[in-house]
Amino acid sequence: MNDVTGFFSSVLITLVTLLPIINPISTAILLLGISEHLNKKDLNRQIIVACIYMTGILVIFLLGGHFIMIFFGISIPGIRIAGGMVIGFLGFRMLFLGEAKLSQAEKQEAIKKKQHLL
Repeated sequence: MNDVTGFFSSVLITLVTLLPIINPISTAILLLGISEHLNKKDLNRQIIVACIYMTGILVIFLLGGHFIMIFFGISIPGIRIAGGMVIGFLGFRMLFLGEAKLSQAEKQEAIKKKQHLL
């Protein structure tokens, strides 16, 4: 009985971990936006093909991920540090936004709109 409980616990933890990565709410909205030209049959076919590809990619990395990490000499603490650095970089970039790269025409339009509001 302990093995079955451990298995279901692992499955639950895996699903909870994948949920924020998959982000089903925004994915569903994105799917509606990019597939509005498809009929119901083609839409269902595209969804099934995407699920098959996603499952294949996950299974390949489940089975081969350990060997890839050994080949490149990557450790779990190294992945944690790199992930933290990426999150930190993105966070600081959001905090300290620089000047947006606008074309000259866009800058002129922004100035006109700003003057119009004043």
